[in-house]
Amino acid sequence: MMENTDIWALFDDPPAPIYYKGMVCLIGDAAHASTPFQGSGAGMAVEDAYVVSELVGIATDPKSLHNVFETYDKIRRQRTQKLVTSSREAGHLFEFEFEDVMDDIEKLKKKH
Repeated sequence: MMENTDIWALFDDPPAPIYYKGMVCLIGDAAHASTPFQGSGAGMAVEDAYVVSELVGIATDPKSLHNVFETYDKIRRQRTQKLVTSSREAGHLFEFEFEDVMDDIEKLKKKH
């Protein structure tokens, strides 16, 4: 009975200034949730898990986890936040939602 089935609420997270605090480290969507338009969210979570597991594997003691999390943050934050931004932009292009462009194909070509 739905008249318009093309209505979805899609959300992403604003850029986080850091992915860890103390002994807590966020990975995957907890750190950088994105919209699905790049198809890379799950892959980024797997990459996060791999990087953290490799770094934890070389940690010498529990006290060095701060250094592990700091290194993970430096390695991953820029790449993952770029995905969040590019996925949001791809969604706006796909749905013709850029206010200055909408469905003007020539303006779309110039935008990206």
